[in-house]
Amino acid sequence: MTERIKLVVDWLEVWSLLIPLFVITLKRKQPVFLKPVVAYVLIAFVVNLLSNISWKFKHDNNFPVWFQVNTYFYSIHAVARLFLLCWFFLLLKQPFLLNLKKIIPVAFLLFIIIHFSIEPFVNYWYNQKGELRSTLAYKVLAVEAAIMLFYCLQYYLFKLQQDVEDVSKPADLWIVTGLAIFSFCSFPIYFFYNAILENYYNFTINIWLVQKIAFLIFCISMARAFYISQKKLGNNGAATNK
Repeated sequence: MTERIKLVVDWLEVWSLLIPLFVITLKRKQPVFLKPVVAYVLIAFVVNLLSNISWKFKHDNNFPVWFQVNTYFYSIHAVARLFLLCWFFLLLKQPFLLNLKKIIPVAFLLFIIIHFSIEPFVNYWYNQKGELRSTLAYKVLAVEAAIMLFYCLQYYLFKLQQDVEDVSKPADLWIVTGLAIFSFCSFPIYFFYNAILENYYNFTINIWLVQKIAFLIFCISMARAFYISQKKLGNNGAATNK
């Protein structure tokens, strides 16, 4: 892998968010149900930018210890994604498993509080070269990915119960499909990440490319959703702006 390709891949989680951000600047009037997704894109861009700055420039700057690892930012990103996209699913007003969809974000918040009251937010360790490393809060990330998969699956189940001739146009379908791909690819990586990291560090770094590509697909899906959002979205029960 050349240095230029490596640079593109390393910053993929930042520049990929510029795709939906660019569409948002072109089409600023988004339907109400997409407002949480717009907020997510903005927050994700800031968090991922800080994450990459922490990762790429820690050796050239006198950053505090907590800013020398980017695992904090992955956890913040995952939590923001869950709450904002749970809000997105609720705004779709699908009457399928509605009470459960309302309870899950509250349960996840309680899980976070209990988890980080027992375990440290980040575990630091040094590799054989004496370089500072840290382990992901993999339980939080894995649970978040699993919950997002559940929301996507229940969305598809509800769609299958509807008598809709064309399901290829709604903006919400693009969001959910991109999220489903990203969550499906991310869950096993998050779940086994720390276990693999302890014994196969280089392999763990390489497998992260799968998660990055899945995130790029998610960003493209969001951009597509924002682009077509001003059209009528079929029978999804949400008002749109023309």
